[in-house]
Amino acid sequence: MFNKKSYTVSAIIAILIIVVSAGIYISYKSQLQKIPSVLSDNEVPFVKNTIQDPEESGSVISYTGQVVVSGDYSVDNQTGGEEDLFSGILCFNVDEQSSSKIPRIDGDERSPWFCFNNQNEAKRELNIDNSKNVCTVSGHAQIVIQDYDEFMTASEGSDSTKLKQVISLGTPTVKLCDSQTP
Repeated sequence: MFNKKSYTVSAIIAILIIVVSAGIYISYKSQLQKIPSVLSDNEVPFVKNTIQDPEESGSVISYTGQVVVSGDYSVDNQTGGEEDLFSGILCFNVDEQSSSKIPRIDGDERSPWFCFNNQNEAKRELNIDNSKNVCTVSGHAQIVIQDYDEFMTASEGSDSTKLKQVISLGTPTVKLCDSQTP
């Protein structure tokens, strides 16, 4: 038989369970809001887009997304033959705090650095002086990069990405070339 007293006790226990569960949920939700996000509002983590045949020379893994990174940029305008593959190319070394945002396949322990695939726009945004008497320019910046190509071949080459926006820019170090007479 069903007894009115046992029904009342069961209802009270059920209500207590619901109240305690709601309290735990509210506490959990408030804790979630206190955890800082690794990505800022304008970031979308990189997602692998394509992979080309790894047997081909120059294999590239492409990623789509947009992240904020900080680090040091540099461009060396000196020319001197084959050993200067990156002469005039603006590149960026990501600092340790941002390094986890740069995509790497398992086992790839290369330092996170890349060159920009939109060189003219990147140089303009980073205020790089392209005068003939400027040999090197370097500095610190926080930037937004978009899409990323990871260069997989162990040879001359670099990862590349698009400079989307400069968030902050430190004072650059500019080294002038020795003046040469014609």
